[in-house]
Formats: sequence, structure tokens, C-alpha cells
Amino acid sequence: MKKILALSLAVLMTLALITGCSKPAASKSSDGPIVFRYGLNSSWMDSKNPYVSTRAISSRTYHHNHYEGLMRLDPKLEHAPRLAESWTVSPDGRTWTFNLRHGVKWHDGQDFNADDVVFSYKSVLENQLYRYFAEVRDITDVTKVNDYTVNIVTRVPRADYINMFIMEIVPEHIWSVNKTKADFDSYFDPKMIGTGPWMFVEESVDEFVRYRANVNYWGGRPNVDEFIYIFFANDDTKLQALEAGSIDMTGLLASQVDYAKRLPGISLVEAGGLRLTEMGFNMWKDPRSRGNPLIRDEKRIRQAIDHAINYEELIAFAKGGLANMEYGLIPSLAKPFAWTPDSNTKREFSPQKAIALLEAAGFRNVDANGIRSNAAGQKLDFRVSCIESSYRDAALLIQRYCRDIGINMEITYVDTNRQGDIIENQDFDTDIYYWGWTGDYEDPGFILSVMTSEQIGGRSDCWYSNPEYDRLFSAQSSIMDLNERIAAVHRMQEIIYEDAPYLILYTDKTVTAYNSDKWTNLVRMPDQFGDPLNQFSYKSVTRK
Repeated sequence: MKKILALSLAVLMTLALITGCSKPAASKSSDGPIVFRYGLNSSWMDSKNPYVSTRAISSRTYHHNHYEGLMRLDPKLEHAPRLAESWTVSPDGRTWTFNLRHGVKWHDGQDFNADDVVFSYKSVLENQLYRYFAEVRDITDVTKVNDYTVNIVTRVPRADYINMFIMEIVPEHIWSVNKTKADFDSYFDPKMIGTGPWMFVEESVDEFVRYRANVNYWGGRPNVDEFIYIFFANDDTKLQALEAGSIDMTGLLASQVDYAKRLPGISLVEAGGLRLTEMGFNMWKDPRSRGNPLIRDEKRIRQAIDHAINYEELIAFAKGGLANMEYGLIPSLAKPFAWTPDSNTKREFSPQKAIALLEAAGFRNVDANGIRSNAAGQKLDFRVSCIESSYRDAALLIQRYCRDIGINMEITYVDTNRQGDIIENQDFDTDIYYWGWTGDYEDPGFILSVMTSEQIGGRSDCWYSNPEYDRLFSAQSSIMDLNERIAAVHRMQEIIYEDAPYLILYTDKTVTAYNSDKWTNLVRMPDQFGDPLNQFSYKSVTRK
């Protein structure tokens, strides 16, 4: 592994600051509050507003700790109650009646009731708030029956109903200051008053976020008094902090695993993941697009690149073996909707087939630098935008693979914010880019939605459009027969594989290291193969 760097002065100051924070009035050990610290190296969260944030880190570090939905998945991937203790659905599958929990308190001591549920859903629907609107848009009515009963009516039956009912509920008595869409879009509650097991205390940007246990949580208070996320500038200082005991748990790079295995008192947990990495192409057909139309209009070029990539070598080199090869939008762990091409359609590693595709597309001329062009003089010379901290190794290897078949890729390294600007604010000023998505165990609807035409300028990052795909997406959420819905979802992924607006490079495996001499009762989500850091572990982790 890389030589471990000494802790930076900034990190040491952060740890000192956290150690000196005011102590919560929760149960204490002889040493003071029981504090669990998780270290991460990530960009800072984008918003405290759970309805407009776009980054997975925001959901994990902010929203999932504070806000709750009506239901959720449990570690066995079964639908379980949350703010609703039970529910029924009408025979036509359109009217849902939720019986809400009694005695639930917001973090400021106010009572939770049906008014909060009605307000939250109507706010998202009426203002088309970004994060959840696509999931709830089929809701036609939300009605308070009494203080602890709500009826929700949908336009059609929804097979993906959990996507509607995991939406986070916010307190009306705080959020009702918002009157317009612009108000909601720009609003955040600095205290993040929710009903969840953790209460926000303080934060310092790029350093830490600190929570204390909600002692009045309806599901029972967490087993620790405080939970702190500590941010690090790089992965080496993060691992050294674990070794020194300054943090209790962190994720590892593949290059760090062997070193971490030798640390006394530290245990490692390897887990499958839902986070996919894609090589994306600029598919925007608008005249304003600043991408090279060759990469958009000729799918044989995109398919040739796929044939040129040695995925086994890519995973070994760029990920240290900690990844799974994937073909569809839905990761293989998210069964039964995951899809794999059959032997007749699968594009195996074959530079020869890649070259044959390029020549069939008219790119037969090869210049002195080995770059192909067609009879019109158009060269296979493309600009690539790469988030350096996440995808540099993969981009360099794919650049070499493409060079071998006559395609030049000029890589520009950027950070995450710059990547978003290039696509969203600068008329998609690149030809190819690297990015990623994290799918869901709940339902495939979210990850499928990113390829729909209506998400161009929204969730979509490649701005792809296909009428058949759009039609299937609109239909699949209302197909109540599971086998029929699986068939539709598989066909959608087949379309994406054929059109290749993305090449799915891999899904990450994760390795989490924690101080097992000090901590126990971690829960994996899903059980058997999931990550040990999740909303269930936050609550169950116990000091020995």
C-alpha cells in the first residue's frame, strides 16, 4: 500500500475540537459519553434539504439520521413499518390507508401527526421538488382522516409503492414558512428537526458533523450517546486515525486492506455494493450540445469501446479486485431485477471485434499517430472529463485500450462540482465522462429513471432519449404481476446495453474496518452480504 502519511495539522485540530465539544445529557460511562466516530474521505454534503439534495453522501450523512418515511426495508429486504405502524390498500390497489404511530415526537418536542404527512407530500407534489417528485407524481390525493390516519390515493396501482412511502416526512410547524417552489428549493432547516434516532448538534465544513442520541426515539434510543462523522483530506490519514484510535470505523481502499489486516484489534468486513461506475457518453441531441456528434450518433463507436475494454484487468488494476463486473443498470445484488445479456448479445473483450465495428462504421483510415478517421476526415478524437479522485486509474487504462483500436481520448481531470458544471451549466461541454450512481434495494425505479427523456436536465447525466425505453418505464411501475414487471425491466436494460449511452464498468465492493476490541452489535444491510455502516448499525452498535 502507499506509505501512510502523518496526520495533518488540520485533522489533529479537528479531533481536538471534537474531543472538547459539549457533552450530551445522555447515559454516560465512567469515561464520559459513549461516542462512536466514523471517518470518511468525501466531498461535503450539498444540502440539508432532503427534498432537493442530489448526492448520496447527503442522504447518508444528513437525512437518514434525522428524517423518516412511512415505511422502509429491513435487513432481510422486507417492507417494515416506520412512522406508519400499519397500512392497508384498497382492492383496486389505488387507495392506501396509513395508521400512524402515536407518541412520536419531533426533535424539538412537538407531536408528530397526520398534518405533517399531508404537508410533506403536498409540498413535494405541488412544488415538484426534485428528489422525490418522480416517485410520488402518481399520487392524486393526500387526505387526513384523523390525527393518526392518512389516506393516499394514486392515479394507477403502483407496483413500486415503497418508492412513494420511503419519502422523508418533515415537520409542518417548521417547514410551513415556505410558500413557493423557490422557497422550498432554497430552504433548509439548520437544526434538521426530524423524528429519527439522531439529533443534529454541530458541524464544521470539511471537518466533522456531530449528533447526539434522541433519548425519546419511538424505536428506543441508540446504544451510544454521540455519533460523529469525521472528514479527512485523504485515505492514508484516515487509516492512520483508525490505527491510533481517533476513529472507530472507516472504509478502506484495496491498497490498504493488507496493512489493515495486520492491525491489532481491527476487524474487516467485505461487502457487495450497489454503487456502479459508468463511462458515460454525451447523448444530448440539442443543437446547443458542445459534444462531438460522432460519439452520440454512431453507437458502433460506443460498442467498439466496450469490446476494447479488458474488464477483468480493469477491475484488478483500477479497483484492486474490489469490484464486480456488471452489464445492466441494476446491480447483480439487487435481485430479481438485475439483468445479464445472453451469449448472443454479450460483448466480450475483443479488440479485433472492436476494430471490425469501427471499420464497418467507415473509420478505415489510420494516421501516423494511429488514430482512425472516415472518408469525410472525421477523426475518432474525443474529450474525456474525469473526476480524478475517483476514476483516474480506470480512465488511464481505458485510454490505452482505446488507443490500441485507433481512438484517441484526451483526459481532463476535474472534481465533482466541476463535472456537474460541465454537463449541467456549460451545454454539456465534453464528449465522454466518468461518474457513478448508487442504486436501491427497495425498487429499481430510481436507477431506471435516470435514462428517461424527462430527466434530461434533471437526474440524467448522459441526456439520453429512447421512446421505447420511456414507454416501458412509464408502464413498469404499474405492472402488478411480478414476472411481467421483471420482463419489462430486463427489456429496458437490454435497450441500454444495445444503445450503450453508458458502459457499466463495475460495481464497487466495500471493505470496512472497525475496532472490534471496542465495538460490537453491528448490523449488515442487507444481512449476510451488506455494508455494516447503515441506519440499523447507527442505532445498534454497542461499546464492549
